[in-house]
Amino acid sequence: MMIKIEEKYVRNGWPALDRPDLEAPSGWSLELITGVNRVYNPKLSPDGSQIAFIWKREGLADIYRLALDPAGSWPERLTFNRKSKPYWWDEIPQWSPDSRWLAFTLDEHVHVLGPESGLPVKVTGFTSGASSPVWMPDGLGLIVAIEVEEATKLLLTDREGRSARLLTHGSGDDLDPRPA
Repeated sequence: MMIKIEEKYVRNGWPALDRPDLEAPSGWSLELITGVNRVYNPKLSPDGSQIAFIWKREGLADIYRLALDPAGSWPERLTFNRKSKPYWWDEIPQWSPDSRWLAFTLDEHVHVLGPESGLPVKVTGFTSGASSPVWMPDGLGLIVAIEVEEATKLLLTDREGRSARLLTHGSGDDLDPRPA
């Protein structure tokens, strides 16, 4: 007895319907679809005027900013040569409450990009292993996670990295601050 094998497409347990009336747009191909690089960890600014995201392409995972204007625009690259890591380990860029400043992790340091500055400013040059920036409600201070004696502790600094104060002490890791 011979079994006839037919190609069948199923979505969520339901058979897909043939659509002979539809064709793929010209230029589309399997190579194109699989060649699109990953865009991930988007963060909308509090005022809704722009979005920051990570775009993994050419072996890098750089941070981009896109203005959400009606005329449309092209993403602006904010970092260069940012090392790629699995997307689930990469941190989401963080907007300040006034939507003017953007904080993110780059090369194990927290960096801040201001509204008029062209290059990100390293605000954790006084330590190594800094990550996870969280803005204070006033938009002037940043809480960052740092490594202290093989434990993660929280530190408060300003957006220029001029002052730093350890917020947590003791054994164990301190993560995910939520300033009020």
